[in-house]
Amino acid sequence: MDPYQDKFPHHFPKLSKNEKMSIACIYPVIKTYQLKGGIIGYKGDVFNIEQGIAGYKEFRAQRQAIQQWLTFLQAKNPLYTDISIDVDLLSQLPEDNSVEG
Repeated sequence: MDPYQDKFPHHFPKLSKNEKMSIACIYPVIKTYQLKGGIIGYKGDVFNIEQGIAGYKEFRAQRQAIQQWLTFLQAKNPLYTDISIDVDLLSQLPEDNSVEG
């Protein structure tokens, strides 16, 4: 059973994996500690992984779907309450087509 099934509007358009990644908030967390002698230690790991894009298909964007989801997330998700949606930047996305770049 999906624990989030009742929290998301199922009538909203489905986003592609690339669209989901483009609106995702990322918050890495590292716990730091001051050890004896003033040395700083940490707990947790951060990985920076370079990936080739050869296997990726073109990036398609649905401007209205992205804006609809961002507006929903801004209203309902505490991680998105402080974001501002730049409509000028969003208007540069195609309605439903490939993003050139």
